[in-house]
Amino acid sequence: MRAFIPSVALLIASVLVATPSRAATTPEILKDLPAGDGVIVIEPKALFGKVLPAALAGLPEYRGKVDAAVASMNSDFGLDLANLRSVGVSLFVGADATTSWVAVMKGDFAALAAGDALAAKLDVYSKTHPRFAVKKVIHEGVPHFVLPETTGAGVVREDVAVALLDESTAAYGTPSAVRRAIDVRRGAAPSASTVSALTDALALADPAAPLRLGMPVPQALIAAEMKRDPGNPFLKTLSNIRLLFATIAASSDGAAMKLTARASTAEQTESVAAVLSAIIGLGQQATATKPELAALFDRMTVTTSAPDATLTAKF
Repeated sequence: MRAFIPSVALLIASVLVATPSRAATTPEILKDLPAGDGVIVIEPKALFGKVLPAALAGLPEYRGKVDAAVASMNSDFGLDLANLRSVGVSLFVGADATTSWVAVMKGDFAALAAGDALAAKLDVYSKTHPRFAVKKVIHEGVPHFVLPETTGAGVVREDVAVALLDESTAAYGTPSAVRRAIDVRRGAAPSASTVSALTDALALADPAAPLRLGMPVPQALIAAEMKRDPGNPFLKTLSNIRLLFATIAASSDGAAMKLTARASTAEQTESVAAVLSAIIGLGQQATATKPELAALFDRMTVTTSAPDATLTAKF
């Protein structure tokens, strides 16, 4: 379980144009996702079967970690990620920089939904991974399971929860975000599909890509950081970005990631592009002793077409 969390975080972090019709491009999975600060939509078969193998072909160590995480989720919890029908992720970013997330997965979970099958799976997992416990929690009449982890320092962390919303829908993520997904299913909280800022941002990403992200920039967080560090030029540039959209997709010679930051003016666009270029430069410096990682930054470019600055990485 713990090995899977960094993989998800790495995947999400790696992902951080005329507008198509919102009605035509809003995925069904958004109806099950709680409204948050950003959304990711994944087509698992294409992502795990084609795009990630191509993207990680030159990085066998990282390919092995992703494969091991996917296999672990299947053997430990019966979640076959590569054969899910669809996945959506809601991201939540607090003004204090705290983050939470929930992945809502569509697939065949009938075996896990039968009787106490999920509880039994989690019990076996906690016995083979004794730093984890299993705690059944009832939220507004709906059960879910939290997995408290005791670290080597004796600190108990509750970072992960899982719930079956029905025989074809599962929620996995931080406990507070999983409870938000339960509230959406109960009709007690808005779904991501009802928030135009999210659907409009996502609609800017290529709908054919097996992984796409849409996210209005969390201005409350940036404002709080600028209050603490008012002279920081990086934060000032970030405050000019209105939204982010991104894709990971197969390309003619492998895979490609595109991350676009949309500003308001041409001047702001150039400033954002300069920051993206500086990030590439820092990455090249930081990976100078690791040629396989340095090569990734060498294949990154930044282009502008006001009001958009786009970072493209080819794998």
